[in-house]
Amino acid sequence: MMAILEEQSPRISPYSIDECFSWLDGIADPEAWGRQAQAEVMQRIGLPVGVGIGPTKTLAKMANWAAKKWKAKTGCVVLLTDPLRQEKLLRYAPVGEVWGIGRRLSARLEAELSIKTAWQLANADPKLLRRYFSVNVERTARELCGIPCFPFGEPAELGKNRTLRFSELPQRPEFPVFQLAALPPNVIAGQVDVLPAQWRKVLQ
Repeated sequence: MMAILEEQSPRISPYSIDECFSWLDGIADPEAWGRQAQAEVMQRIGLPVGVGIGPTKTLAKMANWAAKKWKAKTGCVVLLTDPLRQEKLLRYAPVGEVWGIGRRLSARLEAELSIKTAWQLANADPKLLRRYFSVNVERTARELCGIPCFPFGEPAELGKNRTLRFSELPQRPEFPVFQLAALPPNVIAGQVDVLPAQWRKVLQ
């Protein structure tokens, strides 16, 4: 699968045995790229995948979550670069669905800071997040705002679910894309997740 994805992407960086990130800089139509990558993997090795695309790794992960949750509507591909779509999804998504948060940490966030949604995490005071939790939680919140904090090639420290994830991002933003983000519109993260076996028939 990695060989196929290398053919589809400018560059990739492995995240785990079945995950990687790739820089989508220069891809004119990211959503079309995602659907092409999805179709190529299915055609050549018969593996259904979901694709999430966004300005940061964490937003790409959220996009992927949405792609799978509403698979009949999205075809398991979601482009999450529009600020209004980002806000709508983050307001809906439980904080436990954010990449790297999980059940235990989400319980602490709710108990200590009354944070229940991804939107509340994105708008939380970064200093408080670092003080009461960790620098990774602070970075995750910033990523939800479109600010890349998990650079290309960084060792895997978040998430343990089975995914194929694409993203390569600059460590610092270059110019504004939306209110709290600051990435060039052509530099985005794409995440591709292997779908659970019970979903395979949906895409076949």
